[in-house]
Amino acid sequence: MSSKTAASNGPPTRPTTPARSIASRLQITIVLVIGLFVGVWTLVLDVALVRGFDAEDAEMMRAQAEAVRSAAGRGDSIGGALTGRAPKIEWQLLAEDGRALAQTAGWDLVRGIDWSETGPEPLRFEQPGETSFDALSAVVIMDGRSGTVRVAMDRSHEGEIINDYRRVLWGGLLVLLLVVVQASRVIVQRGLRPLDQIAAEVTAVAPHHMDLRLEVDRFPVELARLVHALNATLGRIDEAFGRLGRMSSDLAHELRTPLQNMRAEVEALVLRPPGPAETGETLGSLLEELDRLGDMIEQILFLARAEDPRQAIDRRPLDAAAVLAGTAAFFEAVAADVGVTIEVEAPVGILVAADERLLQRVLHNLVANAIRHAGDGGHVCLGASLTAGDGIHLWVSDSGEGMHESLQRRIGERFLRDDPSRQRGTGGAGLGLAIVASIVQLHGGELRIDSGDGQGTRVELLLPRGDAV
Repeated sequence: MSSKTAASNGPPTRPTTPARSIASRLQITIVLVIGLFVGVWTLVLDVALVRGFDAEDAEMMRAQAEAVRSAAGRGDSIGGALTGRAPKIEWQLLAEDGRALAQTAGWDLVRGIDWSETGPEPLRFEQPGETSFDALSAVVIMDGRSGTVRVAMDRSHEGEIINDYRRVLWGGLLVLLLVVVQASRVIVQRGLRPLDQIAAEVTAVAPHHMDLRLEVDRFPVELARLVHALNATLGRIDEAFGRLGRMSSDLAHELRTPLQNMRAEVEALVLRPPGPAETGETLGSLLEELDRLGDMIEQILFLARAEDPRQAIDRRPLDAAAVLAGTAAFFEAVAADVGVTIEVEAPVGILVAADERLLQRVLHNLVANAIRHAGDGGHVCLGASLTAGDGIHLWVSDSGEGMHESLQRRIGERFLRDDPSRQRGTGGAGLGLAIVASIVQLHGGELRIDSGDGQGTRVELLLPRGDAV
């Protein structure tokens, strides 16, 4: 009962049929093509042989009838026609009243022919057993009177020759097909050997040996596309494993700090009972660390979803000036607390094609980072402009200390920090720009960094225009 219930609750399954191998398909195809070609050619030869015999015998019979008719028409002796006849040909000369005037010695052996059906062209008559005759009849004029010449030819011997030929021919075809079956198996196995080599080399890929790549020149040209695709796949897997390893290491490092801080706070509560004020301060510190952990986990989950190619975005035309002005208003109080001014440089009417929620997240990350690095008395600028093509430039710049070139090349990596000594209060665990890069990639855009030591930082987003959606 339980098994039936479980089966009914699960998704319906379709019966699967085992797939036939490429080798068997190729072998069957080769055998069928060669067998069909040779079979048709054999049939052509058979038909040609039979027609050749028929045409030759018919010509001999017509020649014999003409010889008898000519001799009878001239009133000559028909002895020459008797002695000069072709082998296997029998003939008979009849008068107008049906009397036999002359005939060959073997005429009595001719049986089973309905002469009323015969005419000037040979007609086949089958006798019981293996005997068969071709027969024809023609009108003969003798001394002003009409007569008839009948010609018959025994085709039994030729039938035996044709039957023997067919046995040899079709038997040879069967032997040839057996040879083709074995030869095609060897040919297919040799032809598919490079696939076995590819499988063997790809099998060697392991977590500790992810740098394996196939050499394209070692394989046939027809497999070059497959080898390139496998190499590209192996490269992506290698890159993904590398990112996963680095992220795991960085994640462990990032989680260790707040966990150690929380442990220290809890141990202090246990070992040294505090007063009410100290207890509130300690609990507030614990809540701060918990918020930091929760924010880190949320951002990691977002990055994981953003790497899914099936992730859908609600792209629509947005007024860039309005979005930037809203972001500046949101951070105005925060910036004022640290002595940073925010300004917006964006003409009205520029439309950008983006998901509003994701674009706001990008701008919030960039502006928060810019305010943090602008320093006391610095300024942050948000702007938008049209590109030469069908794109929109959005940028966020600050007047901070800038970024070293080595760090610019690593923008978008997770847990990237420009100052490893900073522990608390940085907010985002180095995930902010990684999220920005992922969102820009989801939109099919491009992320650019223009910065230098002591020169501030300018982050540019190249996104599609809204009026092109």
